[in-house]
Amino acid sequence: MNHFVSYVIATLFAIAMISCAGPSSSDADSDEIPKIEVTEEDNAEDNDFLYALPSPLQIASIFRRSGLIYIPDMTNNPDKVSNYNTKLIQKLNFGVYAADLAYSALNDKNQECIDYVKALSQLSESLWMTNVFSSVSILDRFEENLGNPDSLGYIIADFQMELDSYLEENGLSANSLVIFSGAWIESMHLAFKSLEGNPNPKLFGRIVEQRKIADNLIEILKKEDDDAELNMLIAHLEKISNHFASFNLDNIEEIEELESLTMSEEDINSAIADIDEARNFIING
Repeated sequence: MNHFVSYVIATLFAIAMISCAGPSSSDADSDEIPKIEVTEEDNAEDNDFLYALPSPLQIASIFRRSGLIYIPDMTNNPDKVSNYNTKLIQKLNFGVYAADLAYSALNDKNQECIDYVKALSQLSESLWMTNVFSSVSILDRFEENLGNPDSLGYIIADFQMELDSYLEENGLSANSLVIFSGAWIESMHLAFKSLEGNPNPKLFGRIVEQRKIADNLIEILKKEDDDAELNMLIAHLEKISNHFASFNLDNIEEIEELESLTMSEEDINSAIADIDEARNFIING
């Protein structure tokens, strides 16, 4: 699990850092439907399942190709970072800010990129991950290399190696799942806001596809220790996922099938309301 969760967080940064330099040719040409793989690992204690979720980099690239538009003031204000005091809220907002960093980078908002890297750095201090940032001098190198994809690639590789090592040594898999949850909720918020007044069947199909991610994530989180705040997060994720329960995704293999899925304006507004509720639980601390 440790290698998986470290990959999850590292790729959140990869979304933003790579995208500041613009889309790659492989990103522009590839349009495959991502597969969510479930593999069983032998475990002497409980034979738990390891769920391999698609990377946030893949999700962000799919949303971008599907028509995600930039809307100002839809992200969480990085100045609010000092408002987050409990560990769960800090972890969730680490994920939110990582998704906002990606969103800003995808739209060439370089100053916003820097602001979100700073917010993430500040949260890393509260989450005892300061050495991960300092070991690769991420902020300084990020500022110096905006627009240079080769150099950013080295930064990402350094960061991922350091994060891999840190998570493995400190047993932070549960933390990483919570961080991923915050990033996923923020990504869904931004995607749905892009749909308001701007019907886009291709983007909507890709949003519905996210139900698989939510369901796997919920199942993993339920294996963690019972906790009131964590249970509230799980309940929010379940409410969001339930909006897509009527769509049978098991047999969908072609993009055109995803694009044929529809939801009434009333149902879209209901989904947005539940996503906003989940997001407010996070960003209002």
